[in-house]
Amino acid sequence: MAHERSFDRLVNFSDAVVAIAITLLGLPLIDLAAELGQNGIDTVGELLLHNATRLFGFGLSFAVIAVFWMAHHRVYDYLTGYTRGLIWLNMLWLASIVFLPFPTEIIASGHDDAGAAALYIGTMIVTAAALLAQILLVRARPELISGGREALSYVPALAVTVALFVALGVTILVPGTHLWTLLLIVPAQVVTRRIQVARERRTATPGPR
Repeated sequence: MAHERSFDRLVNFSDAVVAIAITLLGLPLIDLAAELGQNGIDTVGELLLHNATRLFGFGLSFAVIAVFWMAHHRVYDYLTGYTRGLIWLNMLWLASIVFLPFPTEIIASGHDDAGAAALYIGTMIVTAAALLAQILLVRARPELISGGREALSYVPALAVTVALFVALGVTILVPGTHLWTLLLIVPAQVVTRRIQVARERRTATPGPR
């Protein structure tokens, strides 16, 4: 297990990589300003409407990365150290985050087909599964968790991973669904939250004397 300074470097490095990935999402938008006054695009409203797909891709991927970063932050907020295995799982997680702007650009360019959506969702699966693996590793190494903290729950990460696999299958098998299948994450999260609340209530309720 590494000491505190090295752990801080790992967390800071991860945050920096996520920040770069989000920056990469925004860079293509800068070039859109040059379209104003060309090809019949005379107003800002027309510019935004003409690039609605690209703006949607940016907004979706920004939200996806933000949600994954917050989940990653919650996990690492529990920790005081790391192992070599955790480093490599974290690197896989970061690689998928940095890769996400690529399928985003494909979709933003108007290639809204099943292949593009499958690549996008597949990238999210790698991200979710890598985070789930990190949680499971940490649960197996309680010495990594700061004192007084309960074990990390793997249920939310597992629910998202399973929902994404289902979404990928539906995207491939059902024509026209594309990224709409990502909405399957919502009921998965709702069910997960209810399970957690029920567990917390059972834990808080004193047993019979």
